[in-house]
Amino acid sequence: MGTMVEVADVSKSYRRGDRRIPVLSGINLAIAEGDFVALMGPSGSGKSTLLNLIAGIDHPDAGAIRIGGVDITRLDESALAGWRAANVGFVFQFYNLLPVLTAFENVELPLLLTRLTKRERREHIELVLRLVDLEERKDHYPGQLSGGEQQRVAIARAVVTDPALIVADEPTGDLDRNSARGVLALLGRLNRDLGKTIILVTHDHLAAASAHAIMQLDKGELINEASNLSGGSIEPVMSGLFFFGLVARNLLRHRLRSALTLAGIMIAIVAFGLLRTVVDAWYAGAEATSAKRLITRNAISLIFPLPISYLQRIRQIAGVATVSYANWFAGVYIDEKNFFPQFAIEPKSYLALYPEFVLPPDALSAFLKDQGGAIAGRRVAEQYGWKVGDVVPLRGTIYPGEWRFVLRGIYTGAEPKIDETNLFFHWNYLNEEQKKQPGGRQDHVGIYIIGLQRAVEAARVSRDIDALFKNSMAETLTETEKAFQLGFVAMTEAILVVVQIVSLFVIAIILAVAANTMTMAVRERRREYATLQALGLVPGTCLG
Repeated sequence: MGTMVEVADVSKSYRRGDRRIPVLSGINLAIAEGDFVALMGPSGSGKSTLLNLIAGIDHPDAGAIRIGGVDITRLDESALAGWRAANVGFVFQFYNLLPVLTAFENVELPLLLTRLTKRERREHIELVLRLVDLEERKDHYPGQLSGGEQQRVAIARAVVTDPALIVADEPTGDLDRNSARGVLALLGRLNRDLGKTIILVTHDHLAAASAHAIMQLDKGELINEASNLSGGSIEPVMSGLFFFGLVARNLLRHRLRSALTLAGIMIAIVAFGLLRTVVDAWYAGAEATSAKRLITRNAISLIFPLPISYLQRIRQIAGVATVSYANWFAGVYIDEKNFFPQFAIEPKSYLALYPEFVLPPDALSAFLKDQGGAIAGRRVAEQYGWKVGDVVPLRGTIYPGEWRFVLRGIYTGAEPKIDETNLFFHWNYLNEEQKKQPGGRQDHVGIYIIGLQRAVEAARVSRDIDALFKNSMAETLTETEKAFQLGFVAMTEAILVVVQIVSLFVIAIILAVAANTMTMAVRERRREYATLQALGLVPGTCLG
């Protein structure tokens, strides 16, 4: 009979702060194949540490451990996990069954790391459940089983892969005397009838008496050695369906907590998405600008208009290809909450300068012919349910009165970033109505839009325009369209920054609460995580 376990000059210590606490010192032992050995000693003597080293759960500081001829101290973490799955069965004091799995499914766990078919796995499980006399209880969850029954499930899980070595750490420590006798008798049968090598850690002399030999440990040293007492590996191949099923069951263990955690994460994601949407919308106008367009406004403020007579003079400046103009209208549609941009424009030149506003030819023709007509962007039309031919009533604020426009077309943006929330109507219609009002604001425009022959001439043309009207009654400020749009953003940038800071702070709090909840869940399941690793699952798989 060959040697199953060979421990050569093994030492182990643990760090506690700046100190190293020795646990095992120069351990040498050999256990033969098919033997049943009990490790005894007072608490803190190093029994469980030695058992974990032999089982490949922990690593020694020095020395070598050979199991079935394989030096497990030379294996990396992944190879060691595969070796454990193939060669070692574990029986724990507190059973360490997964509460969301039935007895059958708990026994099946080690087999999921093999390439056995579902039918083959079932045959193995039914065989070992008969061996531990639990065939009738296979569909019960751990909480529905007695302590003795749970430990028998743990033993069935330990032997289902037919390992050469079984390690048992205080398997009777949490059981009553009758249940303990049953577990010890079962371990004896596994050793006697199936030839399993068993190493049992215990404080109980009754439990130790069932072994062939007893080894005593004290203060990390072997004080007496009993001498009367192969290595393949399994590549972890966790079943995907089982994995997702296990995840789903764990999520349902604490339904309210899982729901609240998921809701918190979803709220944070949605809040971040909305925040980004608000910020992007704020800057959308600047992003959709053209380098070949300039905006000329009153140098004092945008609220002061410019004379329409400037139009011809601007056209004469070298480098100018096209000139159009527009007025901000600021009308109210039904309710003051219904805000959308409205502009009085010179249609032909304005739409020529903005080819990104795509309008069907028949709609464009109808709009140009009807001085009381208007066109609207797709988004604003959908928001208020407008159709071509509808009358859009507006109550004037800058230009008092009740205004009615016939919708002649709905434009779309040539690109996703193009603003589709505007309403455009004829500047001539606005101007003619102003002429009828005493003290009206006729023959004035809010801004001029200049189309350049070449974008590189923007700076020079801007200077020429402003120089042309210097020292006049209405001096001008000309800038690129992007600079003009960013000027609007700058007016409210402080508000935008505050919104971003507050929103990000709220999101951070939500994520911190969710992270804390998940950390608590992980801490609650550390024993289950350790059990899965002991059975041979690699850390990446256990993370699920």
